[in-house]
Amino acid sequence: MAPVSPAWSRFLVDEDLPHSLVADLRDAGLDAVHAVDVELGGRPDALVRELAAASSRILVTRDVGMVAPRDPGSRSVPGFVLLRVPTAVLVADLKVIIVRALLSLSQAPPSDPIVVVEPGRVRVRRRPSP
Repeated sequence: MAPVSPAWSRFLVDEDLPHSLVADLRDAGLDAVHAVDVELGGRPDALVRELAAASSRILVTRDVGMVAPRDPGSRSVPGFVLLRVPTAVLVADLKVIIVRALLSLSQAPPSDPIVVVEPGRVRVRRRPSP
């Protein structure tokens, strides 16, 4: 197995994703915390981004608004993983998609800080201009 990139092995899982995902990521050898566990449940996106930046964690979310180019705080977040997976996908399948994608990113870090994960596809995007 390839070495793990420290930058892409620490994740903050947004509250819009299953709490049980954190255990799956940890079982895969990744460092993950859930927004609810760090008292960010129901808090504004800016606060979630602020904690991700302060703790050097990649933010994993389904919320496209979380990647806010006009918020100066989004520039200090080390990266974003934006999930574009249909809501009809079973939670177990969703977690497998996410774990596989994050493991691949930890072993081959992307060149840009925004990664979009879809079923069967992972693509890298440049950070939008403010």
